[in-house]
Amino acid sequence: MPAVSLGLVWAAIYKGFGYGAHGSGMYLDPLADPGAYLVAGVVRAPMLVAGQILGAPVDVAVLFPDLELPSVVLGVVACGVLVWAARRGSPAVRWLAAGGALALIPVLATAPINRLLVVASVGMFPALAVLLDEGWREKRWGLVALVAVPHVLVSGLSWFVVTGGSLMFAQGYADVGEEISERLVPGEYVVVGVSDPGLAVYLPIERLYLREPFPSAFVHSDLTVSDHRITRVDEDALRVEILDGRMGAHPFEKLFRNFATAPIEVGHTEVAGPVEVRAAGGDADGIHTVEVTLDFDRVGVCVWSTDGFEVVELAVGEERVVTYAPGPIGI
Repeated sequence: MPAVSLGLVWAAIYKGFGYGAHGSGMYLDPLADPGAYLVAGVVRAPMLVAGQILGAPVDVAVLFPDLELPSVVLGVVACGVLVWAARRGSPAVRWLAAGGALALIPVLATAPINRLLVVASVGMFPALAVLLDEGWREKRWGLVALVAVPHVLVSGLSWFVVTGGSLMFAQGYADVGEEISERLVPGEYVVVGVSDPGLAVYLPIERLYLREPFPSAFVHSDLTVSDHRITRVDEDALRVEILDGRMGAHPFEKLFRNFATAPIEVGHTEVAGPVEVRAAGGDADGIHTVEVTLDFDRVGVCVWSTDGFEVVELAVGEERVVTYAPGPIGI
């Protein structure tokens, strides 16, 4: 009851001052949209348990949706192992594990990422430690194997894989940042062909934080994993066509907009600094064409390719196909 009371006071202040997520397809408000929250939680909860008990890098499934189902299956198996083991352990194991499981409820409001497991770990880690200790003392080797192999061996190995991969990705982004300093003069750019969230979302923030050279405006037409065709239609307009995809499918596009409940309609316009982007063509699956209004003397056009960022000069009527090229993390 003390914990519930504190939670209610926090929730009253939080909502009373208007805080909270709104309009995102990734961050869900359990009070404003309980149905979507519960449906998402059915998938997110077992994925987080897989991250907690197996050390599985469930973050990867956020960017690669094909890995979502295997992560959920792993989580369901991990839940089964934990429940089986807890029923055979002391009462301390059960309340620690239950507390750890309940601590997952708030973080189900966003995408399943291992860094969200800090509070749940306060209960889960000692629960697993007690289970291992009891199993070892009582020579219950099956229990020891079920807990130790996934949590100690698998989790330990995955730590090396995730850490090593993170260092490789960080170096890849650092290299791109250096290329930007060399290739893009200070100014403003419209960017086409980027689907890597590190390049589109985080790299600009990092460069600004490190006080490193970076364009003052870096406007992305979309984050679609697709080939694009760009055409300069007149003196101040650029058409961007998504050739084999639609806006709204990328996880980081869903971060900024819930396309299921608020799809972009043809004619919708957004202004970003010196650039105006208008949804110019679409179908039942979403928007596939946008028109960008800009001053070509002031704003450059930049595409992402296998060679990195490249500035493109287009004459009126000229077009170019921008072939999809993954970024440093392979997306």
